[in-house]
Amino acid sequence: MLRPTVIGATLMLLLACGGDERGLGPGDRIGPARLVRGAAEDVTLWDFCDPELPEPGVYERACSVPSVDRLRIGPGWRASSTEALQAEWGELDWHLSFDRQAIDLEAFGTLPDSTLADGRVVREWNVTVEGLTEGTHRLRSMMDRDDQTYAVTWVVRVGR
Repeated sequence: MLRPTVIGATLMLLLACGGDERGLGPGDRIGPARLVRGAAEDVTLWDFCDPELPEPGVYERACSVPSVDRLRIGPGWRASSTEALQAEWGELDWHLSFDRQAIDLEAFGTLPDSTLADGRVVREWNVTVEGLTEGTHRLRSMMDRDDQTYAVTWVVRVGR
């Protein structure tokens, strides 16, 4: 017969290992907001918050966004050419959370690559938030590439 402490420890281990490690997917909610696959024409956080990180490291940035129906929040990677982007993208290990909720980036996929005004090519994860409430939200993105880590928290103030 198993002792209660062994059963309790086993249940805790199973609960810890049995959860969805990947995070929230399209249609899931964070409070009243809902995560969806977006579109290139959605208002993007990156129009208001500087996405450029000069080098690997840990960053915190603050920015303000007006109230909008849909806000695209998926991070991305920029490279000098389509070929370079394709080669580099496969080396990247991404993690994203919004308001402390992990997001399953693979479930959202990416937007089509686009070319920036400076000629670089960007690929972004296709994560959009609908029904985002006014107030302060936190977007945490971490990306590992070889032995380099880029970790950034954007403190986003939505509304007036």
